[in-house]
Amino acid sequence: MPRLELNKSLHVPETWGYQQRLRRAGHRITPQREQILELLHCSGKRQSATELCAQTRGMNPATVYRNLAFLVQVKLLNAIEIEGELFYELNNPNAPHHHLICRRCGREQEISAHVAAGFLAELQRTYGFQAEPNHWVIYGVCEACGGQSA
Repeated sequence: MPRLELNKSLHVPETWGYQQRLRRAGHRITPQREQILELLHCSGKRQSATELCAQTRGMNPATVYRNLAFLVQVKLLNAIEIEGELFYELNNPNAPHHHLICRRCGREQEISAHVAAGFLAELQRTYGFQAEPNHWVIYGVCEACGGQSA
């Protein structure tokens, strides 16, 4: 009988870490959850529920919305409100990141880790508060829009 060899060309999906986090928390990995996680991972950007509904294969929009709410609740996704609409992105607890979003032009800028760390240290020093942020979105007016009237 020929010996079976491991096919090294097969790869583990990039969402595997998220699957493991679901299992460790006692939740099932459903095809719907898998599809949503894979769509967000492959796109490399945050997407609205409407965008995700348009890309899912044979999934009822109510199922998409229900699964998005669940994935946010278990902290596998971040939900970010931009101009009244929720957008979703993968939440990587090992790589927290934070954003500045201009309310006038929509420009988005990532906050550097040392700026966030300085703010967290100041919270601890001033208030004795140990924050555990993974994702911040701070709205305001960017430098380019700063001189424009509201």
